[in-house]
Amino acid sequence: MNILIDAVPSTLLIGGTAYRIRTDFRIWIMFEQMIQDDEIMNQSIAFNVAKKLIFETLPPTCYDIETAQQILWFYQKGETEKDNLKNSIPYKDRIYDYDTDGDYIYAAFLQQYTIDLQTVQQLHWWQFRALFAGLTDNCKISQIMGYRSVEITSDMSKDQQQFYRKMKNLYALPLPKNEQEKIRILEEQLLQRKPLEKI
Repeated sequence: MNILIDAVPSTLLIGGTAYRIRTDFRIWIMFEQMIQDDEIMNQSIAFNVAKKLIFETLPPTCYDIETAQQILWFYQKGETEKDNLKNSIPYKDRIYDYDTDGDYIYAAFLQQYTIDLQTVQQLHWWQFRALFAGLTDNCKISQIMGYRSVEITSDMSKDQQQFYRKMKNLYALPLPKNEQEKIRILEEQLLQRKPLEKI
């Protein structure tokens, strides 16, 4: 798929039938947040919620595997890699979060493209992702993602290392709740001078 010459899709082909889907970026941000939510333990319930969120008319349940593959294909902008999405981007390697960075992303689109993400009627997920990827370093969110992704190496001066450590701490994404709980238990064990238990 070449976004310059091909029309962005508005349907998914499942069981030989084209099913219309909701393509707006807001829907797919909600989908991304859902698949990254460690608290959603029941994958079957999550999948059914996702289908209702995405499809105007639900495909038959006998095509659930194909439906899941098509949803992931669309989410990944037509890429064919079939890795488990929750594990494809380890939490420590993530450089943005729609909840944490919502204000910065909103401001960047307004600044660079004069697109008000609050009032824009429809912006296709693939178009949104292309615009997001194209944000310049003049936007605060691009700078923040740069800080989060930079690798601090011994080639850097001590001042540079100190600066990037400070920026990484300043703009660190909040840990998932299960990681926060592990840290809380560890701190408790250290404060009570208990032998460290496996968490």
